[in-house]
Amino acid sequence: MTASANRPRPVLKWAGGKGRLLPELQARLPDSFATYHEPFIGGGALFFTLAGQGHLGRARLSDANPSLIDVYLALRDDVDAVIAHLREPAYARERYYRVRALDPATLTLPERAARIIYLNKTCYNGLYRENRRGPFNV
Repeated sequence: MTASANRPRPVLKWAGGKGRLLPELQARLPDSFATYHEPFIGGGALFFTLAGQGHLGRARLSDANPSLIDVYLALRDDVDAVIAHLREPAYARERYYRVRALDPATLTLPERAARIIYLNKTCYNGLYRENRRGPFNV
């Protein structure tokens, strides 16, 4: 395993992600800061880059999408349970529609997180979107 393989990387591909802007964003960062604040974490490209470079002490991560925050909370608190829910073969049409139809309100936090990660990895262009009533609609 190379050193770059050990660096933290985004788990999700997120619309509006900052991955392509990383060199430009990093050029505009101050030399040091006490706490990193990320109001729209999305996939977390900048956060994971800075964390991988050892530039972060404290970090405050947030987003307006509670489903996205569920992913980060579940990964922080019970990554093994999230991984366990992702072990089933990924690219089966029947599974995609079965997972898509699940009501997140009936799932545990690790199950909700695994559902979002799965849908993000298998749906069109990594797009995760919910309609006004809440159900996933990509």
